[in-house]
Amino acid sequence: MHDSAAVLYAVDRSLFRTERWYLEVETASPRAAGMVMADTRGKWQQPPNVDVCIGIDAGRFINLYLDRVTAEV
Repeated sequence: MHDSAAVLYAVDRSLFRTERWYLEVETASPRAAGMVMADTRGKWQQPPNVDVCIGIDAGRFINLYLDRVTAEV
């Protein structure tokens, strides 16, 4: 459902609960290269740079998803 969630976020953002976080991708550590690091508490003192989905109205999501998938063209 992750790809569908991304599409439905573009259709109706009110289905999702988001927060602004600072994220960065680790590039220096050989053990953690490519991992996304999140500062959810603001300890790195960087301004938030992304909206992160932290919740979803599952009932409305499923209803909208099924409406779109089963709609006649």
